[in-house]
Amino acid sequence: MGRAGRGPRRRDPLRDRVEAVLDEAAPLLTLDLETRCAQCKEVQVLRFDIAHYTLESLAAERPLLIRETHLIASRYGWGHDTIMALKRGDRRAYAGLILAERTVTGLRSAG
Repeated sequence: MGRAGRGPRRRDPLRDRVEAVLDEAAPLLTLDLETRCAQCKEVQVLRFDIAHYTLESLAAERPLLIRETHLIASRYGWGHDTIMALKRGDRRAYAGLILAERTVTGLRSAG
């Protein structure tokens, strides 16, 4: 997914371990959901793989975490461990404040 031209994916030992644990619990983590098409009203069964969804969500979260960490460290001079000790909501709030300040400052200096 979106990896064209980047070569083979490197294996991540942590991801491999998580996948192995999730595979063991697979019968509990894969759901068949019955739904109805909004247009034709045909009943459809969709398979929802919770393990796949979870791993993809975690992978998508990483770049956001790195950006938040960079913003907070750059603005406040806090170390990585201090930033990681923040609750997720607090970390996002600090990053949001920093971005809001930049936007307001950018608008003031442009006008």
